[in-house]
Amino acid sequence: MPDASPQHPQDDIDTRRLTPAQRTRRARIISTLFVIALCGVCGFAGYMAGRGQHAPRREKIVEPEPRKPIAATTPRPTPPPPPLARLESVEATLQDTQVQVRFSTPVEKETADKTGAYAIEPAIMVIAARLAGDGRTVALTTSALKLGTDYRLRIAGIEMLPPTPEDRQATFRYLDTRRVRQGLAALYDFEEGEGEVVRDVSRTGQPLDLRIPEPQKVRWLPGGLAISESTLVAGEGDAEKLIDACRASNAITIEAWLKPGNTSQRGPSRIITLSRGANTRNFTFGQEGPNYNIRLRTTERSENGEPSVTSKGGVVEKLTHVAYTRNVDGKVAVWIDGELNVTAMVDGDLSNWAAFPLGLANEFDTPRTWLGELHLVALYARALTPDEIDQNWKAGPEGKTPRREGAE
Repeated sequence: MPDASPQHPQDDIDTRRLTPAQRTRRARIISTLFVIALCGVCGFAGYMAGRGQHAPRREKIVEPEPRKPIAATTPRPTPPPPPLARLESVEATLQDTQVQVRFSTPVEKETADKTGAYAIEPAIMVIAARLAGDGRTVALTTSALKLGTDYRLRIAGIEMLPPTPEDRQATFRYLDTRRVRQGLAALYDFEEGEGEVVRDVSRTGQPLDLRIPEPQKVRWLPGGLAISESTLVAGEGDAEKLIDACRASNAITIEAWLKPGNTSQRGPSRIITLSRGANTRNFTFGQEGPNYNIRLRTTERSENGEPSVTSKGGVVEKLTHVAYTRNVDGKVAVWIDGELNVTAMVDGDLSNWAAFPLGLANEFDTPRTWLGELHLVALYARALTPDEIDQNWKAGPEGKTPRREGAE
């Protein structure tokens, strides 16, 4: 059956009528195209194979274990050497071969007992050193000291706990005195004889000198100062060394050799006062008519130091020794010419003492005039014992006993 699909006439002509040359060319073209196609296929296959061979490998990433933080090591600083002990006082009394050295806080016995830790100039040999039971006081045995000569003590290598500042030298003078000096904070002997300054001769800490603002109202006596008109003899600043010492000890002794101008002075009239005005004080030793009146501020007393302690009489117009003591337990005693006059209890402590100046013969803001003679004023940061009160009374207002020839 003949094919029904139409056939293009040219197809028959091209197929049947190609010359041999045309057939050869056609075969070549077909072969060339085949080769090209084959090369393309092979090239593509090679490319793919090469890509697969050289593809980067994905390695498993292993996270490193976190490192433990290393603590910073700070080099330990070299500890500073322990500070040298701070000298509180140096005294030479009664014997010309004995020097008492007192430190602000306890010191090491091993170093304090070494004679090589002390040097005294000029030309004094330290023969022995012994630390007392309080841990603060060292008794030095020395070659002979000369009366009234100024000496300088230097220490080296005596250790104590910080934070005490370094203070390793002090001056002192040998005095042939019969007065008690241990615990002395301020001393006025009125030996100047002239001028406008009453000097603190305690040789303890920074001198607490007092000034006479109106010299025409006072009169110098041999070993004394007469207050003839209303005036105030006072320090220019606060009595810091006295206040600090009494706060630390919670004890005090107020002592005077005096001659009242009369037995009717009241107020009480201020003989010795550590205050700011008529109603605020740390203490006042005064006269109330025929009696001595002492006010002491404590944590159990008012800012005015009341209630006060009053002697049983005792005010007479003659040279008199009066002492008031208050110990750490609050026990108070008033002594007149070596005799116990009255006792009392003043409870509390002295931690509430304020920064006040020291004055004699008047109050600071309101007149509370005292008239009379002052021959000695001594303030201690401790309570003297009855024997010590007796010793000071027997020493007299000069506080010195001349040596007799041949006396030991």
